[in-house]
Amino acid sequence: MPTKTLAHESEKCASGFKTNKDRVTILCGANATGRHKLRLTVIGKSKNPRAFKNINRNNLPVDYYNQKSCWMTRDIFREWFFKKFIPQVKKFLEVNKLPPKALLLLDNATVHMDETVLKSEDGNITAAFFPPNVTSIGQPMDQGVIENMKRYYRKKIMMDLLQEDADPMTFWKNLNIKDAIYGIAEAWSCVKDVTIKRAFLKILTLEDVPDMNETIVESEVTTNAIANIASEISTLDGVDAEVIDNWIQCDFQEHGTETFTEEEIIAQSEKNKEESGEDHEKNKEESDENDDIFEEHTSNKITNRQALEACNTLIDYFEKQDIDDFTILNLQKMKSFIRQKQLKTKKQTKLRAFFVKHV
Repeated sequence: MPTKTLAHESEKCASGFKTNKDRVTILCGANATGRHKLRLTVIGKSKNPRAFKNINRNNLPVDYYNQKSCWMTRDIFREWFFKKFIPQVKKFLEVNKLPPKALLLLDNATVHMDETVLKSEDGNITAAFFPPNVTSIGQPMDQGVIENMKRYYRKKIMMDLLQEDADPMTFWKNLNIKDAIYGIAEAWSCVKDVTIKRAFLKILTLEDVPDMNETIVESEVTTNAIANIASEISTLDGVDAEVIDNWIQCDFQEHGTETFTEEEIIAQSEKNKEESGEDHEKNKEESDENDDIFEEHTSNKITNRQALEACNTLIDYFEKQDIDDFTILNLQKMKSFIRQKQLKTKKQTKLRAFFVKHV
């Protein structure tokens, strides 16, 4: 959050606090036309975040992995490449009747393995690395794509804070990883195709791109636009464009991976072997502790009836709005799904009652 806030009326000054160190690493990518945005990959710290209790992880708008430092690792990247990236690309090419070939452009981070390993079984989908130290000037996602996604995300945070009219610290404490995941997925969907196209201009020649000679990707969400929203929040003070710009760039040096020398890799490997037994027991204890925490939220499970009522309310609301019918059709599909769940539950209840009666 921006570093400047108002003190509460009962306080003489705002109390001090430590900067929240919670973080996630996000992997994003797209093809050169911007038509195919890859499903985001999010790496968090916890294997079982309490915010994921009672939800189907397959329905999250991202692929979620965990690592104690929230870094991208070789194991995670290998699994992502073979189990996520290749299937997504093959499906896209097949649906759009395109040649079954693709090239993944990567920077030379140590977690990306050797390019001879990164290829599909048929050899049609491969990877290639940029030369060292050219990521900032050549890697397309670093030419404004990631920054625009972050701007959309931070704008959403400001809008949520404005709508809830809550104290910033309370709002921040209540923001969980599921909220962050949905927020960043929404931000990724907002990034325009033309922004991605322009990001590839330094390494490719593309057709149908406005201002082909313009290689600078403009911000889709300006700093002033976010600052204007912040100015309407009563609990924020002195949050101008400069503060917002610093907030947007606060994680600029976070690359999501750790770079080691050969000596450091060997030393870390030996250390991991020594601590493997201890870490196993510690992870088991943390897992058991998380399970205990999860039990506290079991009573919050939403019933089919509650879900159906909420869906009917949303349909009634959107039918009165000037909005495309696609939204209402999706809600109708949700309604049908809930009704099927209701019917299945009723059948199971009747079946149990029958066996109880006749046993």
